[in-house]
Amino acid sequence: IALAVFLLSTTCWEAAGAEPPAVDPALHTANRAARDYAIIIGNESYRALPHAPYALSDAASFREYFRRTRGMSRYRSRQISNRTARQIRSELRRALYRVGRGGTIWLVFAGHGSSTPGGMDRAILGVDAIIEDVVDGAVDGGVPLTEVADILSNSTKADRIIVMVDAAFGGPTRDGLQLAEGETVPVPATNTYKDERLTLWTAATGLSRAGAYKPVDHGLFSYLVLGALRGWADGEITGERDGDITLAEAQHFVHWTGRQLGRTIRPSMERREGPQAWVLDQGAHLESPPSGELIHALALAD
Repeated sequence: IALAVFLLSTTCWEAAGAEPPAVDPALHTANRAARDYAIIIGNESYRALPHAPYALSDAASFREYFRRTRGMSRYRSRQISNRTARQIRSELRRALYRVGRGGTIWLVFAGHGSSTPGGMDRAILGVDAIIEDVVDGAVDGGVPLTEVADILSNSTKADRIIVMVDAAFGGPTRDGLQLAEGETVPVPATNTYKDERLTLWTAATGLSRAGAYKPVDHGLFSYLVLGALRGWADGEITGERDGDITLAEAQHFVHWTGRQLGRTIRPSMERREGPQAWVLDQGAHLESPPSGELIHALALAD
């Protein structure tokens, strides 16, 4: 018993010295994305629902990524915080005329989500959502993802539309709690979208969790996506780094690194070959990924 306690304490001591690699500050490059437009929404302070820890931190880090790394101007990268469902719809429509011809519309949302009535869809929740919206299916206080897709697909100028959502849709929230404690939430459907220009990448599928990663003050999904775009996902599938990060590489990295950290992460995965090959970032600035030994040590510490 004494030997076991000693070995356990030694392992914990070694693991405690491991620190997650940083995703802040964003890497500074000379890139210019003059035609792209990014909407970054951090909904943390809900009026009638539990807070969504680190949603504002996620939004701030994505803003810096788009500005410092991708080279978007302030006009073309808009961070907003604690918006209602109505205000979110307004921001989505703004993107239709702010994006340049041939550019990419980026939407990042960090906060709470929910099923819609009967589990027919998933929705991102405005800060005005109330518990009845969650139980009955988000209608007044939420924006269904099919509506998000429909609004953004009205763009006649964008070549690509990339939607990233760090939220659960009925499963445990970032702090491990349920939005509607004691209520039965229908399993939300994973809908397909007709627009070939659009991909939707979510932190959770079904009733899985979108958790927080406290060591870095970020949502786990947001942290891993930011790391993937920083260069950590380069060569994730083939093992050969080529200076390009594809959507398939980024999603594979987020999925498997989350599990290697010991988390029950179930993010969505794009299955269409076209969007899988989209290059999300590229260049000589890309960082090498954290080592397997570091990931193992972080899992022990976690």
